[in-house]
Amino acid sequence: MHRVNKQHLNTKGLNKIISFKASLNKGLTTLLKIHFPNITPVGRPVIKNLSLTNVNPNWITGFVEAECSFCITAFKSKAYKTGYQIRLDFSILQHSRDKNLMESFVPYFSTGGTYADKECVKYLASKFLDIQGNIIPFFQKYPLPSGPQP
Repeated sequence: MHRVNKQHLNTKGLNKIISFKASLNKGLTTLLKIHFPNITPVGRPVIKNLSLTNVNPNWITGFVEAECSFCITAFKSKAYKTGYQIRLDFSILQHSRDKNLMESFVPYFSTGGTYADKECVKYLASKFLDIQGNIIPFFQKYPLPSGPQP
């Protein structure tokens, strides 16, 4: 939008673009802060009591395409005959300000939990039967664009 109107070519337009950058999770770099010391970040609303029940499932697929990981981990364990435990994880990691969004995936997928620290929050599903019964069927119905195609 700014490029079409050529707003990025004047000081006011450039400041507006930098204010959007300042509102992103990591904000401005040190260099940008030096060169644009009076920038005020654009406000971002905090959404509480978020529910994904009415969200288009294709939005979930798109979000997950960009933000998730599927991981298979093998580690030594005397509790198993093979001497190894295999674990399958489905996780989504976001900035801590998106805690409500991450928590909303628990009821949406009917599995998993959230784990947070000062900077990040993670949705994690690692129970094999839940991944097999909830996560995989969702992505079979709403496939990831980068995933295997039927």
